[in-house]
Amino acid sequence: MTRRNGKQIHLNRLVPSLPGHVDLAKAVEERFILLCNIHLGMTGVQLTFPKSLDRDVMRWREMVGRHRRGDFRHTDAELLSVQTVAQWTVDEHRKLRKQPSEKLEWR
Repeated sequence: MTRRNGKQIHLNRLVPSLPGHVDLAKAVEERFILLCNIHLGMTGVQLTFPKSLDRDVMRWREMVGRHRRGDFRHTDAELLSVQTVAQWTVDEHRKLRKQPSEKLEWR
Protein backbone atom coordinates (compact mmCIF):
# COMPACT_ATOMS: atom_id res chain seq x y z
CA MET A 1 0.00 0.00 0.00
CA THR A 2 1.15 3.52 -0.69
CA ARG A 3 0.05 6.96 0.33
CA ARG A 4 -0.92 9.64 -2.14
CA ASN A 5 2.63 10.98 -2.11
CA GLY A 6 3.97 7.53 -3.06
CA LYS A 7 5.49 6.65 0.32
CA GLN A 8 4.93 3.14 1.65
CA ILE A 9 2.46 2.54 4.47
CA HIS A 10 3.72 -0.14 6.82
CA LEU A 11 1.77 -3.36 7.36
CA ASN A 12 1.49 -2.91 11.14
CA ARG A 13 -1.44 -0.50 11.11
CA LEU A 14 -4.51 -1.94 12.88
CA VAL A 15 -7.68 -1.80 10.81
CA PRO A 16 -11.19 -3.02 11.74
CA SER A 17 -11.75 -6.70 10.99
CA LEU A 18 -14.71 -7.72 8.91
CA PRO A 19 -16.82 -10.56 10.35
CA GLY A 20 -15.32 -12.83 7.68
CA HIS A 21 -11.79 -12.12 8.91
CA VAL A 22 -12.77 -12.95 12.49
CA ASP A 23 -14.46 -16.16 11.36
CA LEU A 24 -11.45 -17.12 9.24
CA ALA A 25 -9.02 -16.76 12.14
CA LYS A 26 -11.32 -18.79 14.39
CA ALA A 27 -11.88 -21.48 11.75
CA VAL A 28 -8.14 -21.85 11.17
CA GLU A 29 -7.64 -22.30 14.91
CA GLU A 30 -10.36 -24.96 15.11
CA ARG A 31 -9.02 -26.73 12.02
CA PHE A 32 -5.48 -26.68 13.44
CA ILE A 33 -6.61 -28.24 16.74
CA LEU A 34 -8.48 -30.94 14.80
CA LEU A 35 -5.41 -31.54 12.63
CA CYS A 36 -3.19 -31.90 15.72
CA ASN A 37 -5.52 -34.52 17.18
CA ILE A 38 -5.71 -36.46 13.89
CA HIS A 39 -1.93 -36.32 13.44
CA LEU A 40 -1.31 -37.55 16.99
CA GLY A 41 -3.80 -40.39 16.55
CA MET A 42 -2.40 -41.51 13.19
CA THR A 43 1.33 -41.12 13.80
CA GLY A 44 1.69 -41.04 17.57
CA VAL A 45 3.77 -37.85 17.25
CA GLN A 46 2.63 -34.33 18.10
CA LEU A 47 2.38 -32.03 15.09
CA THR A 48 4.65 -28.97 15.05
CA PHE A 49 4.93 -26.04 12.70
CA PRO A 50 7.98 -25.83 10.45
CA LYS A 51 10.51 -23.12 11.37
CA SER A 52 9.61 -21.22 8.20
CA LEU A 53 6.14 -20.52 9.64
CA ASP A 54 7.25 -19.24 13.07
CA ARG A 55 6.59 -15.58 12.27
CA ASP A 56 3.24 -16.33 10.62
CA VAL A 57 2.11 -18.47 13.56
CA MET A 58 3.09 -15.73 16.01
CA ARG A 59 1.07 -13.12 14.08
CA TRP A 60 -1.91 -15.45 13.69
CA ARG A 61 -2.01 -16.25 17.41
CA GLU A 62 -1.70 -12.56 18.25
CA MET A 63 -4.70 -11.79 16.03
CA VAL A 64 -6.78 -14.60 17.56
CA GLY A 65 -5.89 -13.43 21.07
CA ARG A 66 -6.90 -9.88 20.22
CA HIS A 67 -10.24 -11.10 18.85
CA ARG A 68 -10.85 -13.15 22.02
CA ARG A 69 -10.38 -10.00 24.10
CA GLY A 70 -13.05 -8.26 22.02
CA ASP A 71 -10.68 -6.12 19.95
CA PHE A 72 -11.77 -6.94 16.41
CA ARG A 73 -8.89 -5.37 14.51
CA HIS A 74 -5.99 -6.79 12.53
CA THR A 75 -2.96 -5.72 10.53
CA ASP A 76 -2.38 -6.57 6.89
CA ALA A 77 0.58 -8.72 7.93
CA GLU A 78 -1.61 -10.70 10.35
CA LEU A 79 -4.23 -11.32 7.68
CA LEU A 80 -1.56 -12.63 5.30
CA SER A 81 -0.24 -14.84 8.09
CA VAL A 82 -3.70 -16.29 8.74
CA GLN A 83 -3.94 -17.20 5.06
CA THR A 84 -0.46 -18.79 5.14
CA VAL A 85 -1.30 -20.87 8.23
CA ALA A 86 -4.64 -21.86 6.69
CA GLN A 87 -2.89 -23.08 3.52
CA TRP A 88 -0.33 -25.04 5.57
CA THR A 89 -3.11 -26.61 7.67
CA VAL A 90 -5.01 -27.74 4.56
CA ASP A 91 -1.81 -29.10 3.01
CA GLU A 92 -0.90 -31.09 6.13
CA HIS A 93 -4.42 -32.50 6.45
CA ARG A 94 -4.42 -33.60 2.82
CA LYS A 95 -0.94 -35.09 3.25
CA LEU A 96 -2.22 -37.21 6.17
CA ARG A 97 -5.08 -38.41 3.97
CA LYS A 98 -2.66 -39.14 1.10
CA GLN A 99 -4.39 -36.61 -1.15
CA PRO A 100 -2.73 -34.07 -3.45
CA SER A 101 -2.31 -30.51 -2.22
CA GLU A 102 -4.93 -27.97 -3.15
CA LYS A 103 -4.33 -24.22 -3.38
CA LEU A 104 -6.86 -22.14 -1.43
CA GLU A 105 -8.47 -19.24 -3.27
CA TRP A 106 -8.84 -15.93 -1.42
CA ARG A 107 -11.40 -13.28 -2.27
